[in-house]
Amino acid sequence: MNGENETRLEIAQRHVREGRQRLERQRALISELIQDGHYNMVREARRFLATMEQYQAVFEALLRQQQDLEAAPPGSSPLIGSAAPRESSAAQQPSDGALDTRER
Repeated sequence: MNGENETRLEIAQRHVREGRQRLERQRALISELIQDGHYNMVREARRFLATMEQYQAVFEALLRQQQDLEAAPPGSSPLIGSAAPRESSAAQQPSDGALDTRER
């Protein structure tokens, strides 16, 4: 499925699935490069694989987050403590209303 009717969860699942397929393909290409003696290209292909793996980890974390959201009872927040937004700078001002002018 690849269209406007996908839910957020289905989109995340598809991204993870497609990412895993791409990783397998990249690993196969690296094996082919080694087998064919293209050692000068292997290092760059492995660097690219490492980057792909980092992105895959992000997609998998987003999938878990979306699964948690959909599994949570209405009105609850399963993400509290995991990636809660930071307080605004206004909340960090001194209680007397004065602005903090120190350099940071």
